[in-house]
Amino acid sequence: MANPGRAPDFEEARGSRVQVRLSDAERAAFDRAASLAGLSVGEWLRVAGLTAAGEGELLAQLRRLEPSLVEWLGAQLRRRMAESRQGALTPKWTHGPRRGCPVEELVTEPITYVSAVLALVLPAAPLSAPDEVWPPRKGEPRTRLADLPQYLPRDFMRDRETRLAEIVGGLLEPGIGLDVRRAWAFEKGYTMDAAVATNAMDNREPTKPHAYAVLRPTGRIETGLELRDGRELYLGSFDDLVSSLARQLRLLDSLGVAWPIAIGISLFGVKGRQLRGPGVDDPLRYVVGSPLPTDEIVLPIVEIAGPEVDLRVALRPPLDALWQEGGLRECHLLRRD
Repeated sequence: MANPGRAPDFEEARGSRVQVRLSDAERAAFDRAASLAGLSVGEWLRVAGLTAAGEGELLAQLRRLEPSLVEWLGAQLRRRMAESRQGALTPKWTHGPRRGCPVEELVTEPITYVSAVLALVLPAAPLSAPDEVWPPRKGEPRTRLADLPQYLPRDFMRDRETRLAEIVGGLLEPGIGLDVRRAWAFEKGYTMDAAVATNAMDNREPTKPHAYAVLRPTGRIETGLELRDGRELYLGSFDDLVSSLARQLRLLDSLGVAWPIAIGISLFGVKGRQLRGPGVDDPLRYVVGSPLPTDEIVLPIVEIAGPEVDLRVALRPPLDALWQEGGLRECHLLRRD
């Protein structure tokens, strides 16, 4: 650029657009920087103009553009629906082609579902930094990797294993399958704690876990629940999902997260499938609803203010919205008659 030590010459008039005078070299530099940042040149120049206007103005603009907790979770739900179908950041499971097969025939692969319910739990603030010892415990000072001695005392390792067992127990409802066991998920070299639910009688059976939950170090929890095959969309297991979500909220509270916590539920692979529930004209008669019109459905996101909130009551609006999408009156699964 002609003068790297000086910001570009900006002329701004009230109520008019920002006018920028750039040399050819400066314009080429802006084009290159905008391309690397994934922005249009106009957006890049606006950011540069705000920077030149002062730090206070730039921060004010960024705060106005900052998404809310609900908006952020909605974007995450849509992204995770696409990623989880490909097995990105889902737990791994190891199986063989048949029960009792030799070890050399076993295969490890990510859990993927063709049709599933996906739930995300997102706290208002991150739970930990990437270099903190995981998992933390509520009320204790946070320990960083750089502060640990070269040889860890046995008490530390024993306590850590106890906390990891508590996390696995807090991710999925025990009755969701015959066996709820610990699993592993990975992201950019970090190991994330996870749990899977399975109805297999043996660890290496070729029976894919029908549910999973992953706890990220930031405090976000993702739960996947496979939907059965068939025209009618069997969602009786929603009761297990709500019980698991309640356990997850208690787990996050014990780890010291900041409230409120947002919960979002979505479904994928459900186009043409039908729900069963109370009819519109006669709520006492259960009927099969109309086919769902889309393959992916994102339900309204709810914010949970604190641990005292009744989760079954809080989740009624989004679940009612799903049943109404299928032409029915309401969701009957969470009723307390």
